[in-house]
Amino acid sequence: MAPADGESSPVRYFDTHSHLFSRVLSEDLDGVLLRARRAGVERILVPGLDAGTSREAAMIASSREGVRAAAGIHPSCLADVSGGDFGTVVRLLMEPDVIAVGETGLDFFRDGAPREVQREWLRRHIDLAAGLGYPLILHSRSAEDEVLGELPDSIDVPVILHCFTGSVEAAESAAGRGFYVGINGPVTYGTGENIREIARRLPGDRILVETDSPYLAPVPFRGQASEPSMVGLTAAAVASVRGEDPESTAAMLWENSLAAFMDGSGSGRRTDLLYRLGSSLYANITGNCNCDCAFCLRFSTDGLAGYHLEHSAEPEAERLRAGFRLLEPGWFDEVVFCGFGEPTTRPGLLAELAGIARARGYPTRLDTNGLVLELMDREAAGSLLSHFDSVSISLNEASAEGYGRICRTAYDDPWSSLMEFIQLARDCGCRTTLTAVRYPGVDLEGAAALAARLGLPYRTRG
Repeated sequence: MAPADGESSPVRYFDTHSHLFSRVLSEDLDGVLLRARRAGVERILVPGLDAGTSREAAMIASSREGVRAAAGIHPSCLADVSGGDFGTVVRLLMEPDVIAVGETGLDFFRDGAPREVQREWLRRHIDLAAGLGYPLILHSRSAEDEVLGELPDSIDVPVILHCFTGSVEAAESAAGRGFYVGINGPVTYGTGENIREIARRLPGDRILVETDSPYLAPVPFRGQASEPSMVGLTAAAVASVRGEDPESTAAMLWENSLAAFMDGSGSGRRTDLLYRLGSSLYANITGNCNCDCAFCLRFSTDGLAGYHLEHSAEPEAERLRAGFRLLEPGWFDEVVFCGFGEPTTRPGLLAELAGIARARGYPTRLDTNGLVLELMDREAAGSLLSHFDSVSISLNEASAEGYGRICRTAYDDPWSSLMEFIQLARDCGCRTTLTAVRYPGVDLEGAAALAARLGLPYRTRG
């Protein structure tokens, strides 16, 4: 609700790094979150440190309002990494409330793993974030220059340098490359002059605030367990050293956080291109459609099952390719091609991605409105179908008249085109299922009867 004239907006905070899964916080998790809300903390990002804590972070995010998670493997946890841990991280990133890759990076202070091993895993995480289009959360301790050196100049996802304690010059270099720098409780310490200088000199739109709970509690709680409710103290310290109004600084930091984690609205929200429903991986490859169906989700929502599927622009083909190249056999039962639109409007990319999935051992399924022959000839359609093990076709009605009323298109005879494609799919040997949406005015009984006459399986959706 917008504030009335003359009223200021409430101060809101986004704690961009808090280990809510830690024992000291998780034993009183609901109390921790209640105190955070009372302090104006509306969102909390919980990073993973390994496969197990990434899973815990995802569970907390899925069950608590205002909490988001990240999945990754910390350099200090690499000694205990098992063969399937990276796959666990990738699968967790396909869940709706897991919005970033991390925490990863380099730690040359503890040296919990050989440095070349740390670099190798950092590169894997960089490729993962770039391939999926996720923000990347980086840890750097006694290795700030090395972390910055590993990042490609062309990386086009937000990069967050968590709890940055490097030099002012390194922080300015990072900000100059468009990266975000996380400021924590030490900005309030007597020994924190270097952090204060970073907060003072960086452009305002490159700063984030964090608690790193349960660590690094700000003054006057130094030495105690840090909680997300304390992040406002860090924000106030940032405002003080910058000579700014605390409320204005808080508003700036809130917007920075939404941008850094692509967790805002409209074009600032990350679109889920690959997401998981059950044991299947879904590929959201387009926002275009050659139908204007009365029941279409796009008229009422921007996604489903907690995923944001609406596109502000057509997803880049190379990003989709990069995401598919990350797949390893056995992570999912099948790959389903759909889109917040009609996937066959991008036939070349659709065939290419299905080929990548199959090469990695995945059965492939095409979900389509069935008007494929309005987009290409029979030969091209048959070639496209050859990349799929199964196809699900939206029948949605039992007659041309009903179809024209429910599945509105600009084509002259879409029903005949649909019927011809159904026959083509059968002829090509695809396992073909016909579907209809539960929607007022849709003749579900007639659709089921038609599917039976055609000798094809049928199911109702929605």
